[in-house]
Amino acid sequence: MSIALTIKKYLEDHDVTFDVVTHKATGSSSDTAHASHVSGDCLAKGVVIKRTRDICWWWCPPPVM
Repeated sequence: MSIALTIKKYLEDHDVTFDVVTHKATGSSSDTAHASHVSGDCLAKGVVIKRTRDICWWWCPPPVM
């Protein structure tokens, strides 16, 4: 998987420092961290949420287990 170009552009336009790590498709954030060989504490997943009047992005860490 990789980062969507619109998200990448948004982060770059707002001077957000980030690294892109490619990985195979996974079923959960915890699996993504494992597949990417990174700590779950260093992983953020982007979620697109459609609201009544607009769309927003929400960034969330994997659940703590």
